[in-house]
Amino acid sequence: MRTAVSTGENWPFSGRVSEYDELTCLVSQHSTIRIKKVTYSVPARLIGRPVRVEVYEGHLKIFHGRELLLSLPRAAGDRGAVIDYRHIIEHLLRKPGAFAHYVHREELFPDSAFRLAYDRLIADHGERAGRLEYLHLLKLAAELGEAAISSLVAQ
Repeated sequence: MRTAVSTGENWPFSGRVSEYDELTCLVSQHSTIRIKKVTYSVPARLIGRPVRVEVYEGHLKIFHGRELLLSLPRAAGDRGAVIDYRHIIEHLLRKPGAFAHYVHREELFPDSAFRLAYDRLIADHGERAGRLEYLHLLKLAAELGEAAISSLVAQ
């Protein structure tokens, strides 16, 4: 149901104006949608499916059918990407080679401790095994919380 605000007396037309724009987007193979030049991640189970997005001034509401999937803050600016590794970690674990070529790979390092851990894992275990270990680390962060994992890998 669309919420609306009254237009006031000085508008050149009468009636009501909705407080959000509604868009339909197809989820890309990278588990992302593009809204007003900004890329946002959505759960990987939606790859190839359409989602309906209500674009408010400060946030987005993303629906699949009638189900509200996510409510996200809008990114500042008109470019960039907002990627949540929790949306795609299961998908990447099934296809760990995809991590090396993931378009928004740099967004999958929640903080500098994770980036250092990734570099250390690659140095210790090699490219392929190091990437897989890092993906398992991200999975743990999704389950236990970033702060817990970040403090462990920073030691």
